[in-house]
Amino acid sequence: MTDVHAKGMSDEARVEEVEALPEIESLSITQTDPRARGQSHGEHWRACVHELAEVQLSHACVSAETDAVLDSAAASLVVMAAEVPDLHAEILGIAEGADLTPQRIVVLNGVDLAPVDEELAVPSAAASGGTSIYFQGAEGPTLGHIWDLHPAVAPFVRVLRVKTAHVTTLLVTLTGCLGLAGLTDGGFAVTTLALSQQDRAVGVPWPAVVRSLLAAGRAADARRDLERLTLGSGRHVVLADREQFLALENSATHTVLTQKGPKAAHLHTNHSFDPVLRQTEAIPRTSTTFPRINTASTIYAQQRPATADALWALLHEHGPGAGSLCSHGGQGASPQQPVTAAIAVFSLAPARLRIVAGCEQRGRSVSLDVGAA
Repeated sequence: MTDVHAKGMSDEARVEEVEALPEIESLSITQTDPRARGQSHGEHWRACVHELAEVQLSHACVSAETDAVLDSAAASLVVMAAEVPDLHAEILGIAEGADLTPQRIVVLNGVDLAPVDEELAVPSAAASGGTSIYFQGAEGPTLGHIWDLHPAVAPFVRVLRVKTAHVTTLLVTLTGCLGLAGLTDGGFAVTTLALSQQDRAVGVPWPAVVRSLLAAGRAADARRDLERLTLGSGRHVVLADREQFLALENSATHTVLTQKGPKAAHLHTNHSFDPVLRQTEAIPRTSTTFPRINTASTIYAQQRPATADALWALLHEHGPGAGSLCSHGGQGASPQQPVTAAIAVFSLAPARLRIVAGCEQRGRSVSLDVGAA
């Protein structure tokens, strides 16, 4: 395993000077009609949605012609209309509010449109990574997550509070995106990590999958929902409520339960544990997924965090080389190399989110109670 200092962030000299980031912006949406919710989202962040839509389209077109990418997006809309009609309507609303076509909004949401190339010398423009750590601690079930995104995508991370008649959900998202992860006021959390699976299909974009799973309200019900949806690419999915923890690895054609049990600690990065899924996986040579899981496992074993604050400190580990959990690019890094865009800790009982853009050495964190106004 990687040799890591037991105190993680204590060696300040190892952290390069990085640009300061503003506090993550949040938006509360209370409309009950899905299309109206999308319109409010699209209108509020219109300029940023336009900018991110251009970035994501250029990334998708690295390995496909623009017409082919937009045709795939149109086909995904058909699948959404059949399988997740409310979220299809919300996508249409975002497009209307932002004054873009629905296909462009799907491309913004569907960062997995471009296929993985295992021969790439550097990560593809659409590359993303991350780290997930769950445990049952002194304060109840606690889930931490790091998002490593393309440097051009990272500035668009936001928090969206969606209130309906029955549930309030806090979403970690991008401008124009349905949601990267979320936590309900009932203490049910969903997060995902990209996997480099080679089988691809026209399916429901992963942000829409995340929202559909959150709507299920409980881990067991969300698992059944995941198994009915048409998936387009591979992800590791965490489903955690106050009584149960499930983690499933997915390709476009297979879903496998690989981790379960609320009393155990569960860690994951961006490679498959399941031996069958490993056979269809093509991890880019420059991926840091294996060094990061070694770092996370080593520090977890050393520190045995039991609180949200302890997990927060662990996730801010700035180690040397590829095993660092936080990554800020810097001198000599590829302009395509993912950087840490956000770090979050989801406390399930009571339901609370703490999140920061980049990390706390770059910005100020915010703590949000899910049910608060």
